[in-house]
Amino acid sequence: MHSLLERQLKRRFGSNVPTSEVWLEFLKDLDEAYRQSDADRRMLERSLELSSQELLLANKEIRTWAEVQLEQSEVRHKALIENSSDVITVLGPSGEITFNSPSVRRVLGYEPDELVGQVAFAYVHPDDIAAVGNKFAAVITNPGTSEVVEFRFLHKSGSWRSMEAAGTAHIDSDGLHVIVNSRDVTDRRKAEETSRENAELFSKAFQASPAAIAITDGETGAFLNVNTTFLRLLGYSPEEVVGRSSDDLGLWEEPAERQRLVQALAENGSANDFETVFRNKSGDLVYGVISAETIELSGRPCVLSIVHDITERKQAEQTINHLAYHDPLTGLPNRALFRDRLNTALARARRHQEVVSVMFLDLDRFKLVNDTLGHAVGDSLLQSVASELKQLLRDEDTVARIGGDEFTILLSDLAIGDVTRVVERVLESVKAPRSLGGREMRVTTSIGICQYPEDGDDAETLMRNADIAMYRAKEQGRDGYAFYNESLDAAAEGRLALENDLRAAIEREEFVLFYQPLVNVGDGRVVALEALIRWQHPERGLVPPGEFIPVAEETGLILPLGEWVIRTACRQAKAWQDAGLPPVPVAVNLSGYRFHRSDPCAYISQVLRETGLEPKYLHLEITEGVVLQDIDRTVEILSDLRGMGVQISIDDFGTGYSSLSYLKRLPADSVKIDRSFVSGLDTDVNDAAIATAIIAMSHSIGLKVIAEGVETEEQLAFLRQRRCDEFQGFLRARPMPANEVELLLDDERFAAAVR
Repeated sequence: MHSLLERQLKRRFGSNVPTSEVWLEFLKDLDEAYRQSDADRRMLERSLELSSQELLLANKEIRTWAEVQLEQSEVRHKALIENSSDVITVLGPSGEITFNSPSVRRVLGYEPDELVGQVAFAYVHPDDIAAVGNKFAAVITNPGTSEVVEFRFLHKSGSWRSMEAAGTAHIDSDGLHVIVNSRDVTDRRKAEETSRENAELFSKAFQASPAAIAITDGETGAFLNVNTTFLRLLGYSPEEVVGRSSDDLGLWEEPAERQRLVQALAENGSANDFETVFRNKSGDLVYGVISAETIELSGRPCVLSIVHDITERKQAEQTINHLAYHDPLTGLPNRALFRDRLNTALARARRHQEVVSVMFLDLDRFKLVNDTLGHAVGDSLLQSVASELKQLLRDEDTVARIGGDEFTILLSDLAIGDVTRVVERVLESVKAPRSLGGREMRVTTSIGICQYPEDGDDAETLMRNADIAMYRAKEQGRDGYAFYNESLDAAAEGRLALENDLRAAIEREEFVLFYQPLVNVGDGRVVALEALIRWQHPERGLVPPGEFIPVAEETGLILPLGEWVIRTACRQAKAWQDAGLPPVPVAVNLSGYRFHRSDPCAYISQVLRETGLEPKYLHLEITEGVVLQDIDRTVEILSDLRGMGVQISIDDFGTGYSSLSYLKRLPADSVKIDRSFVSGLDTDVNDAAIATAIIAMSHSIGLKVIAEGVETEEQLAFLRQRRCDEFQGFLRARPMPANEVELLLDDERFAAAVR
């Protein structure tokens, strides 16, 4: 264009050729300029002077340019359609396919013209037709609007492909048609499904994990998610945990442990095998091992923590450790822990010049309880005593069970007077009556005491010396205590030698029986003979029973020894009768071991059959202490023995818990007043009162009374005045061997009264 119009257009628009709309805009500008000034109007007039030929030429060139642009646009549009990854489909108002872009070949396997004329719904999955139809109807009833739908379309191979389509209806000269832009989302949906399945799988694994798992905010520490194991382990509900931190819940037994974990995560990004202790909602301790790692979720710093519960393992370790240093029956410290605490106390005592006291306790005749009542009752007795000992002592003191029925007590920094008071409280507590297994029992203990620094400066020496002192307490009559002194060492060595000799003596039968008469208080006749054992030691000569009987009882040797005494006494009594001497009953002490062990009635019956002695000539003496160990069983056994014709006497009466309530239950014939009361009849008003009460009480329930240890005429006169039935003692006769008894029985002055 070489006209003024070309120049004007180029001046305004540069090299860009204007469209018809631009041309109209330009004319508007010219008109505006004309109205504004005459000069502008003249310029407009000159421009309008363009010849019609030039104007036609310009219009032709503009049309040519527009055609070129349209052609180029169509080329670009065609290329875009042909190369698009989406499928462009044109549908008629009935859903028939009128056009498919070439991409249908790549996406659905069809040639572009292959589906033309086909109804698109015929290729839609039956389950999706309703959804697609609803969208299609919405589009054609509202031209210009767009609808999006996802459906499955049949691939030429016969498989179904997931398609996401956006459709818009248009109306032009050819009528209504719907342009649909479809995209294959099969792979995306599969990926999403896989991701969803993986998420579900992760969720299931997360919840089902045997380990406790928690995800927390990396900045605030608030719980974002926790699994079921975590909730079960700590006893919380999800609502109580999510959104709160471990500090809010007070989970850490030691809050400093959490700081240590946070520091490890900050430095290394992870923390492995981090062992710590939590406290659950109920306040119980939970032991765990944490493995934690910093992660990122949706651009958010978080911490993934996995906690393995090791509470059972820790408890097992604690149990094993406890068992290593504690007695499993009573829960008390054992020998190892006692020795350790004693060493600690000694070290402190050396620094501060303090006193340390060690007590060694041994229950009297405990073996008898085990052998006669069973180990279950014995165990209950030990537990009962252990509980009482713990309650008697201070928190800083230690009581331990070091084996069997042996206990030790450690007292720190107590004066000798305070130690004595503790010992006396222990003695009183132990011998108090107790009910075990439905039975009322009484038991006593013997206690040995030694002190640092006087009696030793190390644990082993102190424990040994306390043990030696305990045996001294037993030798003094049990139910008492003794302090250690150096002279006891020789006694302990002698006791050990005595025990060894005693075992050998039983095998060699180095024992003999002596007999002491029981005399009628009124007329002085011999009414019975008590058999008393003596040990004919090959080196020491005749050993009295007071020296070896306690050892025999502690070692259990009293059982074979007692059986020998009963059999020998019965055999001797029958021999005297066979020799024509007056038939006199023999009285034999029945040990607690024989009384409560197995069946004493069967044993006595066997001995009587073997020796041929009539039961009425056997008197059995049972100490009050043995009777009280199990009163119900005692009544049963004594009833059986009396049923056989054997007479029963309760020995040492008054030394225990003398009570009419139990005495009247016993099927006995007589009671024997202990010599400790008889010796003071003429000098001690208390002894006299006790003896008087025993005689009166026994007579009131039909029992005879025998007094032991009568040595003076004054004592005998007292007994005669109180109408005591029988007595024995040095006043009339000392214990004598069997050959001297024969002379006694042959003397008419001592003719026996056969009852």
